[in-house]
Amino acid sequence: MNKIIKISYVALALVCMTIQTASAQIKPSAKKKTDEPTTTSPSSPSKKSTKTDDYFDEKGGFKHRLWYGAGGALNFNSSGDYSLFTIGLSPMIGYKIIGGLSAGPRLGFTYTNYKGYNTARKISSVGLINYSVGAFVRYKAFQQFFAHAEYDYESIQYPGGSTYGIITLDPSGKAIKERSGRNNKYLGIGYSTGLYEVMALYNFSVTDKTIESPINFRAGLTYNF
Repeated sequence: MNKIIKISYVALALVCMTIQTASAQIKPSAKKKTDEPTTTSPSSPSKKSTKTDDYFDEKGGFKHRLWYGAGGALNFNSSGDYSLFTIGLSPMIGYKIIGGLSAGPRLGFTYTNYKGYNTARKISSVGLINYSVGAFVRYKAFQQFFAHAEYDYESIQYPGGSTYGIITLDPSGKAIKERSGRNNKYLGIGYSTGLYEVMALYNFSVTDKTIESPINFRAGLTYNF
């Protein structure tokens, strides 16, 4: 009987020791699980916005700095036996760099009615189409007033022929037209109300050899300028 009791005590002691050892091995692994950092789902949005997001944000980024315009050109000039009337349209987009300074691209399209003598010494007229592409820099100095500088390449159509200023006719009686390119340099001032604007520009590329006026008047509409 005493021998059975002693064996029971020894067996119970061994069971207790086994439980304590197993418990000690389980606790560190459980702790290791709790120490692992939690991961967020890749689909969850980040609360911190990047500089790129802020730059393209319409409230204060790229789009907010853009302004749009659609200008027009109106010009009339005459010299001796020749005269010309020009009307044009020029869309543009400006980007506000800092303060009142802005810059951007500009396209131009003009139609000119050229009136003069033809090779038969009779008065006739011919329609000429010009187009241009360029860039401008503008600075708003005093409230509605601004300075405007522009450089563009213009494709110019003019009456063809061996004699300048004479409308040369082909055998069928139609006016001969030719085309050439020119780099224009404009500088002038303008006035804007925020909705429409007017400008007076001087074209330094116009020479005394042509009847074209170096003074260029423009008027148009603007948005967000």
